Amino acid sequence: MRIRVLTVLCLGSLANPVLAAPAGDAPGAAAAPTPVVANVRWASHFERPADLVQAVDAIVVAEWRGAREGRIAYLAEGTGIPFTLNAFSAQQVLKGDIAPGAEITLEQTGGRFDEFVVSIDDGGPYTQGRYLLFLDRQEDTGYYLLVNPQGRYKILRDRLLAAKADDAVAERFNGLDLKSALERIRALRER
Repeated sequence: MRIRVLTVLCLGSLANPVLAAPAGDAPGAAAAPTPVVANVRWASHFERPADLVQAVDAIVVAEWRGAREGRIAYLAEGTGIPFTLNAFSAQQVLKGDIAPGAEITLEQTGGRFDEFVVSIDDGGPYTQGRYLLFLDRQEDTGYYLLVNPQGRYKILRDRLLAAKADDAVAERFNGLDLKSALERIRALRER
């Protein structure tokens, strides 16, 4: 059994009253949520694409269908980590027990918590379109989660755009046409 540990380094700021609504808001007016970006340290980080391909539970090309609020993991009184549930429709399955056409739910760290909108450095909220995703399955919920930002690629004009292209694995996939990327993944699975 694999356990995913996500260490959040700066969520203490959620309880910081300095992050309240900006000065100058009219009394009684609804304040816009305050954005908080948390830096995280991912439990899994890969040096080679082959390691990423072998380690994950599923690899899919999927269409994003929408998002809804998920759970909140409470850390201490007044602080917590919100999650967002992203719905995807699997179009192609390169690894895993997901049927093409099946809806999968990806639980993403971040979302609304009280008057804050929390996000982490994983590429931000998903938007309309197709993605190549490297996923792990949560045993207790049946949801999937992104292995780390190395496993998230938006497909634009049939080319991959890495969520974060600043590491060795993402550099190998970023900018590839989808057909070449899928061929590379299949070859790495056969090793």
